[in-house]
Amino acid sequence: MSRSRVVLLAVVGFAIVAAAFLARRARRGDSPRASLQRLADGIRARDRVAIERYLDVRRTAESVVDEAFSAAGTLPAEGSSEPDEITPSSLVPVVELSIWKTLLDPAERARYQGVADVEQRDDTARVGVRIRLDDVDSAALVHLRLERTAAAGQWRVVGVEGLGPYMRAGFERRQGRAYEAEMRSDLRNLMTAQDAYFAEHATYSATLGAFPSFSPSPEASIDIVEANRGGWRALARHPGSTSECRVAVGASVPRGDGAREVKCGPRG
Repeated sequence: MSRSRVVLLAVVGFAIVAAAFLARRARRGDSPRASLQRLADGIRARDRVAIERYLDVRRTAESVVDEAFSAAGTLPAEGSSEPDEITPSSLVPVVELSIWKTLLDPAERARYQGVADVEQRDDTARVGVRIRLDDVDSAALVHLRLERTAAAGQWRVVGVEGLGPYMRAGFERRQGRAYEAEMRSDLRNLMTAQDAYFAEHATYSATLGAFPSFSPSPEASIDIVEANRGGWRALARHPGSTSECRVAVGASVPRGDGAREVKCGPRG
């Protein structure tokens, strides 16, 4: 798992922790909502001591990292050139710093949609929080996990739950965009190779073997559908993408497409 993928998705967790400031109208001074309201007061005052009284940043960061690794582990490798030796223990400090940055950034508050529910059992509680994510059309519902502390009337956020489905969906969308970018690049490189071939042979090639310097991206498949003196047309596909990309030159350009314009869309 690359550092960029994990950190990008873990940002979801950082923002959700800050959603605590939406707790309002606490019914009792010793309720989880009341502690979240006090956490909100600390966030507004940018008071790190007050924040840490109601938020265990380290444990919360660990929970976000655990969910990020669990979600990423269900997916195929991204194919990134970045080293994959990153471990949960090395990522936790990065997440901690990002949590603090988000907590103290008023601009992030636009993401938060409100508290959905509160479940309390003995010394533990779960608070459902609605939050707007960049890659989700509607508000997502995740839960803050709280524990009662030794201090009278005080609860503390110790984790975030329910990020997995949104992280997996985000990974899949990002991977799809990355694969599409690879296919677009492959077809542009193929255009360069075909132009060079035409300059020497006065026709376009129907086989990739005619281009010794052309190499598609790993796992991508390039199919030259037609090629002759008048033009050529090709399709690019990737097993990790539900889209396909196409390009055409000369007489082979289909109606509605532009010559040398790489287009991508659903397969079929």
